[in-house]
Amino acid sequence: MKNTDRNNRLNKKKRFILSFIGNIIYFIAIMTPFGIGQYSVYITSYFHHFNPRVNIQLGNLMMPILMLFLSFSAPLGGVLEHKFGMHLTLIINTIILEFLIFLFIIQRNIWITFLLIILIGMTIGSVITIPGKNICFYYPEKRGIITSLMTSITVIIGSIINVFGEKIINPEKITIKENETYYPISIAKNYIKFYKIALIIIPFFAFLSLPFLKKYKEQIEIKNENLEKNINIDEENAKENYSKNLKAAIFNSRIWKIALISIFSEFAMGFALSTFRVYGALLSINGTLMQYAPLFFGFSMIIFGPIWGFINDKFQNFKIIRMICLFFIIISIMLSIFIKSNLVYIICIFIGSIFNTGMNNLIRPYIMKIYGMKYYIEIGGVVTICMGIINIFKGGLSFLLSFYYHTGKELQTPYRIIFFVGTGLNVIAYFLALKEKEEIFVYPYETNKENKIDLSSNLESKVDVSSLENNDVKIKNQIK
Repeated sequence: MKNTDRNNRLNKKKRFILSFIGNIIYFIAIMTPFGIGQYSVYITSYFHHFNPRVNIQLGNLMMPILMLFLSFSAPLGGVLEHKFGMHLTLIINTIILEFLIFLFIIQRNIWITFLLIILIGMTIGSVITIPGKNICFYYPEKRGIITSLMTSITVIIGSIINVFGEKIINPEKITIKENETYYPISIAKNYIKFYKIALIIIPFFAFLSLPFLKKYKEQIEIKNENLEKNINIDEENAKENYSKNLKAAIFNSRIWKIALISIFSEFAMGFALSTFRVYGALLSINGTLMQYAPLFFGFSMIIFGPIWGFINDKFQNFKIIRMICLFFIIISIMLSIFIKSNLVYIICIFIGSIFNTGMNNLIRPYIMKIYGMKYYIEIGGVVTICMGIINIFKGGLSFLLSFYYHTGKELQTPYRIIFFVGTGLNVIAYFLALKEKEEIFVYPYETNKENKIDLSSNLESKVDVSSLENNDVKIKNQIK
């Protein structure tokens, strides 16, 4: 029995490592289209040469729109995986994404381009969380460090792809001249060259990842005196209750409270981060600092993301999120009061980005803990959608302000008002966080086997076989 147990652990570890590698390979494919945000200035410059009415400022809306519809389709990933399985879902979406990228590079209409960006966002959103959810199933007690590591790796992959794309599109590092507002067509058209390469990168790495991605087989060890055995869970018996349990969780006010905590707590900080590059340029903040600021933000996610994940797994306490909410109140007040001090503003941005990384890396594991792994994609999608909506609102707000306030000094007044409003939202988030209780959500339509799954994925427990076979009430009490 001991040898069998050891072999099971080794096999589980091997499948986890392979799936982790597969997740990284798949992210190389799925992150390639995200260059739309980085290359928006080239895309809009290209279309401007065919339609002079195209404004380069439209590029500021491309990435927020992609992320918004990615958020909308995120819950769909759980439904598709439930219906078709992990591998078939990834294959179907890869084919669809390949077709959309092909259309993206052969047409010359800016509005069709925006439509394709929406469809690309929805296609990516419906699969982007599936491989990550699968690897968290292997070691759910380590979900904090696993998700934060994947976030860090995603940032690294995205940065490499962005640099690679810039080398393809603008190898001479040509900048827009003082009297011009668009890149020359000779440079702008090269974004098509990059996406032609993407047509090869996406299917190659997507299909290469499939043999590595090992679907987690949900099982639980049950001990009864000297008897040890593994029981494989048949999910087919739970399908009839899938939609009922999902509705019960989504229509419960608690997930919406968690969503409000997420979007209210980081509203001011998120607005400051998203406008920092343009606002800093308008204020003539040191050029070298502005050039390397994005690298700092990226490294803050790479370095501090795993640290926050380790803290989450070590303490498993919602008080950490409350502490971050309290800090955001302080940082928002400082941003609003010291808006005219470049030094204080920059310090707030840099320190705030670390805590912003913390909030992003703690909310997801917390949702996994409360609602379990089985429904994580669908339920976590509620928070993702809310974040997507608030991000497009912040992007649109900064875009509208640019019509009335042109210089950095002119922007300080409306920005101060926004940060004051953000402070109020931070306070609301903090009080909502104070009322949040760390109780595991009990699904009302779970069968006996589904309860075993919940214990396996939520609590990682070994339970007495008699309680699993004879008494659902005892199982629910263990969950609580």
